Amino acid sequence: MPAKKISELEAVQSSQLVNNDLLTIVDSSETDITNINKKITIGEFVSFLRDSSLFPISFNNSFINPVAFIDGVQTPISTKVQGGLNLSEYSKILIDDYGRIYDAEELVEAVDLDILYASGTSATLIKDRSVTGNSGNPRPNQTTYTDQTIGGYFNENSYFNPGKGSNNIDAEAQGNPSTVNYSDRQNNDQYWDYLFSINYQGVKRTTVQLYYLTQSGFNGTGFLDIDWANARLNGNLLLPSNNGNNFPFIFENNSISAEDLTYTPKGQNFGGSNGLVQPKAILNGSERKIKGLPIPTFLEDKATNPSILNSSIAMNVIIKSFK
Repeated sequence: MPAKKISELEAVQSSQLVNNDLLTIVDSSETDITNINKKITIGEFVSFLRDSSLFPISFNNSFINPVAFIDGVQTPISTKVQGGLNLSEYSKILIDDYGRIYDAEELVEAVDLDILYASGTSATLIKDRSVTGNSGNPRPNQTTYTDQTIGGYFNENSYFNPGKGSNNIDAEAQGNPSTVNYSDRQNNDQYWDYLFSINYQGVKRTTVQLYYLTQSGFNGTGFLDIDWANARLNGNLLLPSNNGNNFPFIFENNSISAEDLTYTPKGQNFGGSNGLVQPKAILNGSERKIKGLPIPTFLEDKATNPSILNSSIAMNVIIKSFK
């Protein structure tokens, strides 16, 4: 039979192939040049392709099986991952032992039980209603104080601090006063008692965002993450001093007590001349109540025996509660 070029040979269809059909190969390891052309059956060649490390993936039955393998256990592939995936709709992609996507976890958005907005001004120190009175001009009995334990937070007895009284007492409390109002009630409260009357029974987590503005126009912020379910407090503060410096603080995984407890964050540059009283948060885990929130309380500019100023801070508060 006359020799033909390969291109001249009659074609065979894949459906006609059987394992015993032969292929011609060139054996590159053969040293006898007269014996380099050799034959191999279709079946042997398929076995070589399947079992060798020639390809970066394995062609064993487990890999091509239309189920996933998780630690060797067959797991059905979710219909969610068939076709394209919009990754913005999922929080996690799950991959099996062979690197195949077999499922995806959808985003679970926290559901707000309630969002409360509060706005007003607050005295940074005085919390004694017998001293402040109930009029529009609450007047403390002195202008400066030295007991730092009552500073650094505001609570239900903190008043809106409208400024200097008619007899010029409380000169440090001048500013642009505003009574206290809420998104669910606008009663022009003189005290912050409504904010601290709320209990969070049935709530797993509460976040508190705080925005401060001093009489001199300096801004500050705060964020508290209160995990009632796991009794943990986290958060951070950036509090302005009376001369415009901002001091950072952090609440780092504090354990929430069942009783009233005062929490002081880690931080530097408080105390001393032109500094701040140590900021504080007060929580009760069994009642699930917030008893006090941080506020910048200024120390007067004295290098020794600094006095605490009863100043007025404009505030916005946003409290979110989650199931």
